[in-house]
Amino acid sequence: ADLERRVHERTAELALVNQRLLDESRQRQDTEERLRRRQDELAHVQRLHLVNEMAAALAHEIHQPLGAIANYAQAGARRIRHDQVNPEELLRICERIASESLRAGGILRGLRRLVMRGGGAMELVDLNRVIADASAMLDFQARRHAVEVELAPAPENPAV
Repeated sequence: ADLERRVHERTAELALVNQRLLDESRQRQDTEERLRRRQDELAHVQRLHLVNEMAAALAHEIHQPLGAIANYAQAGARRIRHDQVNPEELLRICERIASESLRAGGILRGLRRLVMRGGGAMELVDLNRVIADASAMLDFQARRHAVEVELAPAPENPAV
C-alpha cells in the first residue's frame, strides 16, 4: 500500500510537472506568435514609410518636367497672343517642351524597370548616367535633409 501511494504521488507530481511544462510551452508559443505579429506590423509600417518617401520623391521628379512644360507652353502662347512670334524662338520652346515630356516619360520608364520582376535582357549601361539619374531622383531628399551631393563622374564614361 505504501508503494502504491508513493507511485501515485510520484505520478501526480510528474503530471503536475508535465502540465507546467505544457503551460510554459503554450505561453512561449503565444509569446513567439505575438512577436511575429509585431515584427510583421513593424515591417508593414517600414514599407509604408518607404512607399511614402518614394512617392514624395517621384512626385517631385515628375513635377519638375511638368512644371517646365507648362512654363514653356505659357511662354509660347504669350508670344503668339502678343504677336511676338519669332519662328526660331517658338521652335526652341517646342523642342524644350518635347524634351521635358521625354524626361518625364524617362522617369516613369525607370520606375517601371525598377519595380518589374524577372530577369530583363542584359545590356550595357553608362554607369555615370545611372549614378546621375539616381542622384537626381534623390536630390529632393538630400536637400530636405541638408545633404550636399557632389558627383565625380569617371572620365572614361564606363559601361557596365
